[in-house]
Amino acid sequence: MLSAHIIPIEQTIEATFDPTIEQASASMDHSSPNSLLSLPFSSVPQPMVGSLIIIMVGLPGRGKSYVGQQICCYFQWNGLKCKIFSHQSYQRNHLQKYRPAEEAASGGVSEPLMQADIANKIIIEIATDIVAFISNTDRVAILDGTNSTNSRRQAILRALNEHLSIKSNRIVFVEIVSNDKKTISRNILRAREMHVDPPENFEQRYYENIARHESIYETLNPIRDTELSYIQIQENNIYSLNMISGWMPSRLAYMLHNFNQSQQNVYLTRAGEHVNLISGRIGGNSELTDRGVAYSIALFNFFKEEVGASNPFQVMSSSSIRCMQTVRYFAEESAKQMSNSCTSKPGEAAAVKLNCNVNYIPTLEDISYGDCDGQLLTDISKTMLSTLQSIKADSYNTPWPNGECIQHVFNTRLEPHIHDIQASSTPVLVVSHLTLLQGLHAFFVTKDTQVVAPQNAYRIKIPLETVVRIRIVGIHRVAELVNLSKEVDQIELEMMGKVSRATRSHINKFLSLLQNSSNPDLKGITKPLN
Repeated sequence: MLSAHIIPIEQTIEATFDPTIEQASASMDHSSPNSLLSLPFSSVPQPMVGSLIIIMVGLPGRGKSYVGQQICCYFQWNGLKCKIFSHQSYQRNHLQKYRPAEEAASGGVSEPLMQADIANKIIIEIATDIVAFISNTDRVAILDGTNSTNSRRQAILRALNEHLSIKSNRIVFVEIVSNDKKTISRNILRAREMHVDPPENFEQRYYENIARHESIYETLNPIRDTELSYIQIQENNIYSLNMISGWMPSRLAYMLHNFNQSQQNVYLTRAGEHVNLISGRIGGNSELTDRGVAYSIALFNFFKEEVGASNPFQVMSSSSIRCMQTVRYFAEESAKQMSNSCTSKPGEAAAVKLNCNVNYIPTLEDISYGDCDGQLLTDISKTMLSTLQSIKADSYNTPWPNGECIQHVFNTRLEPHIHDIQASSTPVLVVSHLTLLQGLHAFFVTKDTQVVAPQNAYRIKIPLETVVRIRIVGIHRVAELVNLSKEVDQIELEMMGKVSRATRSHINKFLSLLQNSSNPDLKGITKPLN
């Protein structure tokens, strides 16, 4: 058995139980990235411009809050301020303010049975806050709630239009339709994870709430709602679009079309130790050292236990030599599967240890260092000091000479792979380079309901010989670091008769120029290595 050291990054997400709504979470301000890791949003390059209001629609237990959270991550990762407005939170606050304390504590009147005057007051309050949020600059507001009747949806539109002048195509309804019992059960379990101390009858009360909503539910209708801009997703595989036009609504539709609600774990890891790493050169296309080969074995052994032989999963690897060598044993299993599929006689099929499919992807290769590729960093600091200073000042937007900058890598190369990962219904392992893995981590992992802004992704630590396991907790994705260094030590000792980790001290000394975060002049520099 492997004894990998697991380091939790995120804490379990907590919320207060309220059985009358789909997700019991407070109104969450996602208007800026993680404050500890962010610059003012005015300094964030924005590939998207304009404001957008997204209104979630659907019965409880359909995953609206989870989808809304991922929409928020997508637009925030693209440089826009984004905030989720929870209808349930406004309702709860109203009950606490105007109803007896004991009624509010018990959850109050269920949402579909609220008196019309109370419902209208809440809608006006929400609309006022949304208008105040998006009126100043380009922002995205997401209203999370059932919004299950046509009358409520029309009331929301009227309240917004009374206070805001916005194009009709910039108010988009997103309806999640599902009658699959497994999907509903999974979403209820996610809702349960959001609570510190859920009651024993949590699921029973949740299903009762679903039944109350079903009695009045009116789905979006292409005949009645012909003037509305909406995206309807049925059973996660049928997509209906109406009046969707413009850049941001189109990007929203594209993102949702490539989003799988049943997404499994995502794993990120760097290549094993390679020749250029220990020689102090940036970039290049060097081979693995003996220790790097040991890591490729440890990584394969880890996934044999993590995923198992029968469960399918996908491996996305950079086409650089060191990454291809790191996934060598995965590729061998993938080749066995292909060979078995061509074998007509069952007895001739080879035993498969992992049910994986390996893809080598050139766009997952390391950032291009241009003229500096393969050079010693110490030489670059002597001969191209002004270039290094420019990169130190703004590595996100400043390219290497005849090379790339991080913004180009993220927006041009990385985003398509984000959609590929989101569309997968099986676990995904990405073996790539530090800059790209930091970008993926920044997108997929939320901290306190916020993502790390792309221009701050360089601060995310992804050590060598470590697997980042990203999994879903509630409606958020959290990460754990699984350190395999001890397993690598053991394998290298068996292979070579010695452990070469001592060379890492040389590597750390070499990287001091790039890693000294206490020096403000060095905070923005791209870190090709750890």
